[in-house]
Amino acid sequence: MRITSAVLVLLGLLGAGMQAPPPPAPPAPPPRIAAAIPETGDASIGGLVRRLDTGEPIATASVDLLGLPMTSGPFAGALSMRQARTDADGRFVFEKLPPSTYTVRVTPADFFPPPIGGTSAAAATASVTVDGGQRVSNLSFNLVPGGVIHGLIRDDDGRPAPGISVWAMRVAYRDSRKTIENAKSVKSDDRGEFRLSGMPPGEYYVRASGTVDGKPVFAYYPGANNVESAALVRVRGGDEIPADMRIPPSNLFRISGKIVNTIPELANEPQGFVLMPRDRNIDDGTATILPNLAGGNEPGYFEIRALPGSYDLMPAARATGEGNLHYYTTRIPIEVRDRDVDGITVAITRGAGLTIQVNARAVPSLSLPGLRLGLRSVDAFASPLAINFGLRPVSPDARVEFGVVPVGTYALTMPATSGIYVADIRQSGRSVLDQGRITVGKDSADPVEVVLAADGGRIEGTVEGADKTSTTVRVSLIPEGARRDNLLLYRRAALVQGRFALTDVPPGNYRLYAWEDLPVGADENAEFMAAYGTRGRAVTVRAGVAMSDMTLSLTRR
Repeated sequence: MRITSAVLVLLGLLGAGMQAPPPPAPPAPPPRIAAAIPETGDASIGGLVRRLDTGEPIATASVDLLGLPMTSGPFAGALSMRQARTDADGRFVFEKLPPSTYTVRVTPADFFPPPIGGTSAAAATASVTVDGGQRVSNLSFNLVPGGVIHGLIRDDDGRPAPGISVWAMRVAYRDSRKTIENAKSVKSDDRGEFRLSGMPPGEYYVRASGTVDGKPVFAYYPGANNVESAALVRVRGGDEIPADMRIPPSNLFRISGKIVNTIPELANEPQGFVLMPRDRNIDDGTATILPNLAGGNEPGYFEIRALPGSYDLMPAARATGEGNLHYYTTRIPIEVRDRDVDGITVAITRGAGLTIQVNARAVPSLSLPGLRLGLRSVDAFASPLAINFGLRPVSPDARVEFGVVPVGTYALTMPATSGIYVADIRQSGRSVLDQGRITVGKDSADPVEVVLAADGGRIEGTVEGADKTSTTVRVSLIPEGARRDNLLLYRRAALVQGRFALTDVPPGNYRLYAWEDLPVGADENAEFMAAYGTRGRAVTVRAGVAMSDMTLSLTRR
């Protein structure tokens, strides 16, 4: 029996009497808007929005016009915008535009772009550049209607289950890990029926959770207790797809033992526990910190509940410092079969202080106080125990102090900074750049040096068959071999008037891909990329060398 973090939801519900867990974090928010696009020009952009299947116009569709990002000042990175709606004939127009490059974004209710690779984007977009006095009126957006997932939720006795939360979840990628995120959710009605309407064409996992007769229930369609055993529901434009579910029973067993806390300033007992399934390949975002059910027993004693399975048990002792919130923890392997597991001893250790020295001698013009570095855990921690140290400024003496860092393995994070790149990461004098891993032990963390350089390579080119107005084509540069694990080496670009440019590229061997339907972050995931390994164009980037007029073919899923 394979168990994933569905277990954690059940245990949290049972132990704390909580409601069903919230859905995973939504996708990244839309771009910041600084101001309205001024009406100071004489150019215009207009077009037509209609149904792909019938050709009928779509009236009252929301249309946004986004300007180029501001490059400086307090609103750097923010966009300017105007908004409109289509008329009864499906037409829209933006007048009095200054010369610039704009993005047109169309988001009518319950209509979506045609699916590419089986999945529709949330909005239809096009990139348009206008000169003074130029009038563009021939934009055309042909959209497909959303689909419906509907069904009946029954308990284990076959009775309709009202008030159950039902989510449609789609695959996403975050920090090279495969996850699922919420697309839409509803509750079953008094007859146990649910209806998820206006779904963009694509593939979904359907998840249900709540309580029946006061007991927690949890399942994925068609009745699995984990996402890896679940079946995908495929939705096409205008489809109505049935997804009836029966929620299986749950048998829970006790895990108990003693906590040994070696960190004096923390409380004697941890605030909670996480059971992390050891066969987990997909993070479904439902992991939660489980309460200690011991209730007044001797200090350090703990007791939690679990379904049968293979786990890592992780106590969670919270600590704060320097504006960051994280947990001290450890990992103990646990096997739960058909009986209680007692007599466990778990020791929580501190970790060690970590300082990063920044070597920017190759970039004498760089203002170090304007540079920020952070850390991200790359251990397989459950979501509530994800250890992230937010970006911290580099001091005038070229150091970043992270204080005490829990035992584990970390990746360096650094926002893209024009004109520089990370040329090396060294720990104890040894380069760890390829995988980008920084190790913190139980008692000490070896010194870390980050070397910056300004002679990165540049790659420019075009994509065969790509429309110059396309905003969906993405180009990604992926390091080869062991370097694939270091996300600082990746580079990405969108097409601007049919061309792409990748800058500040660290020297090395890469593969270059052009995608029309790449899920955000999927190119960082080894499982996803296994199907496309040799389809990209092999390139070798050399320090200070620019490659222009590179031509790519679209990689289709």
